Amino acid sequence: KTYSKIDIKQLEEEFRFFKLMKKPDFGNNGEESEEDSGSDTVGSVALDYTGILSAGTSTGGRGNCLPGRIGDSPIIGAGTYCNFSGGASMTGFGEDVIRNCCAKRTIDLIKFNEFNAQLAVDRMLKEFKECSKNSLGAIAVDFRGNFGVGMNGNSMNLAAVTALTNGKGLVLDKEIHYGSYKGMEIIEK
Repeated sequence: KTYSKIDIKQLEEEFRFFKLMKKPDFGNNGEESEEDSGSDTVGSVALDYTGILSAGTSTGGRGNCLPGRIGDSPIIGAGTYCNFSGGASMTGFGEDVIRNCCAKRTIDLIKFNEFNAQLAVDRMLKEFKECSKNSLGAIAVDFRGNFGVGMNGNSMNLAAVTALTNGKGLVLDKEIHYGSYKGMEIIEK
């Protein structure tokens, strides 16, 4: 195995950066700015070779909140939603995600407007931006196997795997899509 050397100067700079990061200023009616948002939310959406869809979201939480606050992740339709048309998972400012039922809205666009997953994510993000200045990230998969990702902030780690199977689960061909920043998509076969 090859190990890379640890750059102590870089680690010190990163530590100083995170230490100096400002805490959210809730003087703006409790709303986060894009710089204040961000968490360790993990969302997943899957379509298996038999056509079964599933979605799930695990919250990274949010600081400076009263005990007992419930965010969007456990509320079906807000941070997570799945039915026979598709599945979606969100990350962002929970109160706005709840208020706009972002995950359900994305899947409704697939179901009732016959959008693919990417068009549905794009439309939902556009609608969200019209009513909230906070950032939002979204992933979705439709029943046809199309996936959609999007964000109205600057960064969100994402990964997607698409695979062609023989109908019995044996993978014949696959692609891995990943990125971290708006407009960045790396594809590996």
